[in-house]
Amino acid sequence: MKIQQCAEIQSLLKVTSSRCAGLRDYVKIRAMEFFIRFTDTLFNLIKIAIVVRILMSWFRPNPSKPIYQLVVGITEPILRLARRVTPRTGMLDFSPILALIALDILNSLVIKLILSFPF
Repeated sequence: MKIQQCAEIQSLLKVTSSRCAGLRDYVKIRAMEFFIRFTDTLFNLIKIAIVVRILMSWFRPNPSKPIYQLVVGITEPILRLARRVTPRTGMLDFSPILALIALDILNSLVIKLILSFPF
């Protein structure tokens, strides 16, 4: 999670906890914190899978291996979308870079949406 986002969460928790001491508000804050951490973890796992796929492409693993099929199954839908946008450059594939940037932007937007959601 980014430092700025952590600071926003901490400031929100301090303001809310100083104003409201009820159990209902505490549960709402914890639910929001859970959704933010879950979203951030999910996006980070997808980014790690893309990096693993990049590294695997350098070594040409056996496509019948379960780990290869898992990584390709997770990353292919995202990379397929990125390949539609990126121009063809011969042997170089820039779609993973675009996908990583897009996932980071999308992660930030989803977290901001969660923070702005009125619980």
